[in-house]
Amino acid sequence: MASLVARSAELREAGVDLIAINVDAPADEAKAALVFEGRIRPGATGEAIRTKTASEGLKSTIDALLVHIRDQTGDWPLPMSLLVDGDGALQVVYLGKVRADQLVADAKTYVQKAAQAASRGAFQGRWYFRIPRDYPGLARELELRGQLEAAAFYKELTPPAGSAP
Repeated sequence: MASLVARSAELREAGVDLIAINVDAPADEAKAALVFEGRIRPGATGEAIRTKTASEGLKSTIDALLVHIRDQTGDWPLPMSLLVDGDGALQVVYLGKVRADQLVADAKTYVQKAAQAASRGAFQGRWYFRIPRDYPGLARELELRGQLEAAAFYKELTPPAGSAP
């Protein structure tokens, strides 16, 4: 995180808005905030980074997303970063540390211009068939967790029956 904050001007230029989200248990939030302010914030200039404490709803939504894309639940791989476009659509999930130059490159590829899903997958290249997106499955997972607004969003993305994905 400190290395990202140090390059925040370059990231902002690429359209990346850094937001550190604290996902610690409520009992550990104050300790996590002190660590952040002592180790990360000193490298920041101006509005280099914003902070937020994740609500239980946000934690549940992120967990549902990880279940959807990794088919597993439980401990999250931390650090984890999410690259979200201006429309609020998740473009890239980084499990583990991410370098600033990777974020800049990905922002240019996936956020500043439309990118096909095939170019974002673990198996890149040309595909004879489009990579299917299981929006109904993600919507069901979110509904089970009580995240009705997020579930409704993914239901709206579901193509009508009989149409091409």
